[in-house]
Amino acid sequence: MTEKIESIVVQFDNETSAMYGSEEPIGIDTDASQDKFVNMLLNELVEEYPNTDITVKANTNSHIWVNGLLGHNEVPWIEDILHKVWSGFKWIVEKGI
Repeated sequence: MTEKIESIVVQFDNETSAMYGSEEPIGIDTDASQDKFVNMLLNELVEEYPNTDITVKANTNSHIWVNGLLGHNEVPWIEDILHKVWSGFKWIVEKGI
């Protein structure tokens, strides 16, 4: 019997250097980019895990909880989705002129 995934919480490191590789990324709207990243990741997770309570939030460290557990066997699949969104860089918003 497969365990029902009831909840997913993704907490990612939103320190500027962690997100952009620089303390002061030039030409990037960091607030808008973070918001876009959260929305893109949330949309991907909802598509993959419908009818699941999903939260994506920024913090100073990264963790993924599934059904309240850090070491859940579903975590690597969620990490794959996170890395797909992250490495696409479609979440980066340039500052307006």
